[in-house]
Amino acid sequence: MPGEDERDEECKLSFWYVLGPTFVPALVVFIYFLYSYSEPTYSIQEFYVPALNKDANYTTTTNTIFFDINLMNNDKVKGVLYDPINLTFFYYGPNTSLTPAVGNYIVPAFYQGKHKDTNRRDLVQTHGIPWEAAVGLVSNGSRAMFGVVLTTGVRYSFMNNKSKKFKMVFGAMVEVDYSGEKVGENDIKFVSNETFMSGGASELECRLVCLGLSLFFVVFIFVLL
Repeated sequence: MPGEDERDEECKLSFWYVLGPTFVPALVVFIYFLYSYSEPTYSIQEFYVPALNKDANYTTTTNTIFFDINLMNNDKVKGVLYDPINLTFFYYGPNTSLTPAVGNYIVPAFYQGKHKDTNRRDLVQTHGIPWEAAVGLVSNGSRAMFGVVLTTGVRYSFMNNKSKKFKMVFGAMVEVDYSGEKVGENDIKFVSNETFMSGGASELECRLVCLGLSLFFVVFIFVLL
């Protein structure tokens, strides 16, 4: 008759033969999605400067900029918890020199569901823009150049678990013509300046680490059984 040790080995083999093909892949996928992430993306859909609208006779007394920014959560399994989003606006002169910030706007903190997008649109009051020079540019057929920097912190939420905070710093350049609106119909994508996580791990590096952790846990469980 088989001994106790032999029966234990038979139980282990039975477990892996019966549950292994489904349990192991499911565990790997769960751990991978728990610790990996997909960064949100941001884009400018509308950008309007009334003071540069030729049809409005260049009303330079209107010191506002209208913006409409789209925020897309690309992660299909995690929600995103946003810190307040800081939008800083800049104006570039004819020689492409950057002026100090000409406007600032803060979007309150909010939660965004998995694989959802949302828009934030409003008017921002500006200061320090050389309107006469800007009007001169667009009236001559040239384009005025603006910059927008977006900074925020995000946490990813998955099955009541929250990740550590990621700091996001993105920037976008916007060309405006004599209509006062951004040039072109396509959205303007924000480009990542820096993405930090505990000193700056990239998304690819985090995914590789998550895959390694998943495999480690599977091997660890196999050894214990």
